[in-house]
Amino acid sequence: GTRGMIINMNEDGTALFTSGAARNMGGPSAQQAIMAEVIGLRYEDIRCGDWGNTDVSSEGGNQGGSTLTISIGAATMKAAEDVRAQLFAVAAGTATGMLKTTPDALDAKNGQIFLKADPTKFVTHRAVMGAIAQPIIGKGVMWNPSLRKPVGNYKVGETGVHRTGTASAAEVAVDPETGLVEVINFASAVD
Repeated sequence: GTRGMIINMNEDGTALFTSGAARNMGGPSAQQAIMAEVIGLRYEDIRCGDWGNTDVSSEGGNQGGSTLTISIGAATMKAAEDVRAQLFAVAAGTATGMLKTTPDALDAKNGQIFLKADPTKFVTHRAVMGAIAQPIIGKGVMWNPSLRKPVGNYKVGETGVHRTGTASAAEVAVDPETGLVEVINFASAVD
């Protein structure tokens, strides 16, 4: 299924995010770390909004085990890249009178967007948000990837993420007087 993330940049240069996933392994803290790295904010400048409520956020997708970190993480990275591109367009733009360069000449870290060639020339995320009259909202959706070349019996275009089907069976002997259980045979099949 799909996994989605929505990131809102606030006027003060902080970020607020929402997702329809559960609060478990790979939840808000892992997603904050991804956003901080990609957007160039400090971890503590990113807040989690209404997490897990699909009435106000995008779908969370499969969340079994540690899948959440990578599945929502992929959507988070796309949403953060969307935010970063919008921030860099404003920071680079001559219309805002900021760094007067091109977005590809910029990088960001610790709440500052700076010239790669001269990190002493920078603007803060807060200043960028103050220079525009509209919000910056990043959206990221991660669909199950599809195959670009055939693999075995799987054709181009088929889903590239397959959850493994498994079954296990045990033959046991139980002593009804002592309750002692002895495993006689055990078989496991993984498709």
